[in-house]
Amino acid sequence: MKLFILLITVALSFQNSCAETPQRLRVLCYNIHYGPGMDGLSDIQRLADVIKAAKPDLVALQEVDVGVLRSGRVHQLQKLG
Repeated sequence: MKLFILLITVALSFQNSCAETPQRLRVLCYNIHYGPGMDGLSDIQRLADVIKAAKPDLVALQEVDVGVLRSGRVHQLQKLG
């Protein structure tokens, strides 16, 4: 949580120092629960599409699996990237 607050503070400071006119920073905080959707199926591309549709400047993800059996030992962060 402290890292998240630090990242937001740095992003806002950078944005305010670079912009002549105030701009908004779009932050997406998303708990992906290791991937399953409402239908119970895990689809990383579907998650990526949701993130893209929100057009965020900064994304904070929770419950991302890396090499865990329940998610097929997929490195979810690499796939989402």
